[in-house]
Amino acid sequence: MKIFTLLITASFALGLSTARAADKAAEATPAAMAKRVATELFADGQPGLLSREDYPGGTQLVAVVGAVRYTVCSTKDRGALSFYARPNGSAGDKVVEIFSDRDIDGAVDMGSGPDGPDRSYYAGAGFLMRPENRPAWQTRYEAALGHLCSFLDKNRRR
Repeated sequence: MKIFTLLITASFALGLSTARAADKAAEATPAAMAKRVATELFADGQPGLLSREDYPGGTQLVAVVGAVRYTVCSTKDRGALSFYARPNGSAGDKVVEIFSDRDIDGAVDMGSGPDGPDRSYYAGAGFLMRPENRPAWQTRYEAALGHLCSFLDKNRRR
């Protein structure tokens, strides 16, 4: 009887652990991270930001995460995100990377940077430019989302 109880307890605990792991994995998808950044980072009173500018069409925020300075822009309805990433303390266009997600689905729609037009990527309505560069920009976008979600975890509103 004790072994049976132990097996049931272990199975139950494993099931909970698996469910928790599945929840964590769902929270870590690019789409979920993008939605989190769009809602939490742009919430009024978010601590830790270097600046926040509200415009008629949207909002622009600046945050430093590790060695990267992110300027993140969102439309007023939080339906799109644009990122400008550069090493913190740097200046000029020669070091900035720009990428965006037009519909906050976790998929990069545009990427451009100091490497020049041969490394660019753009997906528009019926138009695709340099699709071979999309994986590199998706990786950069997901890294930025991960950095900003870590920023949110570190700077939780009390």
